[in-house]
Amino acid sequence: MSKIKSWKMFLEGKTMKASKEKDSDVKIDAFRDKIESHLKSLDCDFKTVGSDFKAEKEDKSVEVMFRKDYVGVKAKGEKHAAEFKYDQLGKIKAEISKSLK
Repeated sequence: MSKIKSWKMFLEGKTMKASKEKDSDVKIDAFRDKIESHLKSLDCDFKTVGSDFKAEKEDKSVEVMFRKDYVGVKAKGEKHAAEFKYDQLGKIKAEISKSLK
C-alpha cells in the first residue's frame, strides 16, 4: 500500500509543476493587459516592441520589459531597469507614472 501511495504523490507533483508553467504565461498576459490600460489612461504614445512596451510623453520616455521572473521599468537615460515581481502591480504603475511626469 505504501508504494502505491508514494507513486500517486509522484504523479501529483508532475501535474502541479505543469500547471504552474501554464499559469506563468497567463500571469504575464494579464499584466500586459493591465499595464497597457494604465498607459492608455496616462494619455501617452506607446508601441509594442517584441513583448515589451515603449511609452513616450512629451520629452520623457519609459520602457516596460516583461520577463519570466520580473517586470522591468526603465526610464530614458537610466542605465539599469527597476525590477518588480509580478505581485507588485501598484509599484509598477507608480514607477511608470513617475517616469512619465
